[in-house]
Amino acid sequence: MKNLRNLLLAASVAVISSAAMAQANQAPNPVGPPTTGTGATTTPTRGNGAPLSAPNEVNRTAVQSSGQSNDPYVQKRQSDSEAKAEYKAEKKAIKKRAKAAKKEAKADLKAEKATSTAERNDALAPAATVK
Repeated sequence: MKNLRNLLLAASVAVISSAAMAQANQAPNPVGPPTTGTGATTTPTRGNGAPLSAPNEVNRTAVQSSGQSNDPYVQKRQSDSEAKAEYKAEKKAIKKRAKAAKKEAKADLKAEKATSTAERNDALAPAATVK
């Protein structure tokens, strides 16, 4: 047990020291704007090429004149949303029809019970008077 504890202690010290050495060997971040020799631009831009100084600029190429996006993921999400709304509306209508059918069947059963009870009572009435 003591040997196992010493082995675990040595392994943890080795891991911690290697992590500390790995962090110490990293190059520091350069101070200041990037130089022209690195190929970086001095003016930061958005993905559509608009400078960051124009925050309200809209990417006009991503939206069609009809208001729908050219992005296939956005189109899929919109069509899925429309399909889901249609499914929910149909499901709601089916549930409403089923409730109405169940209510009608319940009323029919109640009426049938009432008539059968009345027939049974009429059939038993002469037997009760015979006693």
